Amino acid sequence: MNYLSLPLYPEQDYFYTVVLDDIACVFRLYYNQRVDGWFFDLREEGSTTYFVQGERLVALHPILLDYTSIPINGFLWLEPIGESIEKFRTDSFNLHKWFRLFFITDI
Repeated sequence: MNYLSLPLYPEQDYFYTVVLDDIACVFRLYYNQRVDGWFFDLREEGSTTYFVQGERLVALHPILLDYTSIPINGFLWLEPIGESIEKFRTDSFNLHKWFRLFFITDI
């Protein structure tokens, strides 16, 4: 298994480019205050078509694993730092303080 650490920032809406399975992708994370949760969009750099749009980040769940139609083999994994799993519910806005995000693939 290969693990790629993806940065989490304190801003409530940001994006960056990251290479996932040899594909340059634009990864956007944003906080929705109304539902108190984090969501993401993923598209190939230079394209306006999204692989995934409006997907909610969920801790300890292999996100993207069920998306068989996208050209990326692997999944996102949101892992609590230490015993901070409760912070996902009680302090979700500060995701960057309590969690790490990884892209995991077997390639």
